[in-house]
Amino acid sequence: MLFNEIYGCYYNAVARILSQALRGGLTEKSMREICADEAFAESAQTIIPALKSGKWQLLRDDLTTPLSHEPDLPPTLTELRWLKAVMLDPRVGLFDIDGSFFAEDSPLADVEPLFTPDDLFVTDIYSNGDPFTDPRYIQCFRTLFSAVKNGKKARVTYRTENSVRTAIISPYLFEYSEREDKLRLWVNSHSLGNIINLSLVEDAELLDEAGNIPDKLPLPEKEQVTLEILDSRMAVERALLHFAHYEREAELTENGCVLHITYCKADRSELAQQVLSFGPLVRVVSPPEFAQLIRARLSAQRSAGLKTHE
Repeated sequence: MLFNEIYGCYYNAVARILSQALRGGLTEKSMREICADEAFAESAQTIIPALKSGKWQLLRDDLTTPLSHEPDLPPTLTELRWLKAVMLDPRVGLFDIDGSFFAEDSPLADVEPLFTPDDLFVTDIYSNGDPFTDPRYIQCFRTLFSAVKNGKKARVTYRTENSVRTAIISPYLFEYSEREDKLRLWVNSHSLGNIINLSLVEDAELLDEAGNIPDKLPLPEKEQVTLEILDSRMAVERALLHFAHYEREAELTENGCVLHITYCKADRSELAQQVLSFGPLVRVVSPPEFAQLIRARLSAQRSAGLKTHE
């Protein structure tokens, strides 16, 4: 049901009055304040006499209550359906949440979810999101989440573009990108930078040592790349849409456009992969380091293709 009177303001007012009576110190003045806060000022004219006279047998003459527990409202069917829908989200598995109330032998097993992941069609999002159901990924997340929550250091094995490295970090903030469907971790580290992609963490170990948490978040280091986009096969329109989530400036030319993209240094590898997806219709103008990265990627793909052919 979407509405029931027991979830209305009058029931909430009485519930607060009874809760305060359980804790002690309930007075007629506080009862009036609760009624004005939860319902309406004139509600006290009905609620207080009903409680004090014994018509509603919930308060004694001394404004104590025979109840032994504070009032609690049961969830509505809509709330249960929403909870069932949330439990179907693969990201919920990252947290150690007891979902037994929806197990097959539970009375709530037949609750129909308000929606399912199949009901959602999200546009403008990458298809290579993080593996939220992978056991290794879940273990690393929970370890690093514990480090963030308790202000501890962690030892991680992290996969970079050319190697696998081990470092001790002080993690202090998780960041989720809805467009990329990825989790990132803000860390205080001398060797891995300020932000690392959780999907590249191969192992994580919680340490007893307190973390070195900065007083304020450091600004991510930014870089700029300039691309030349040919006006062919709607490449200009596709590029402007594809890179819309970056800080960018476009200059139209006779042959297409020049696009200046400002991005976080931690996103360099991912941006390179996006540029490669446009093939020969996009050329890197600057900086030389980014152009070299593109050439190295192409060379690696060509070598992999030759080996596969052999």
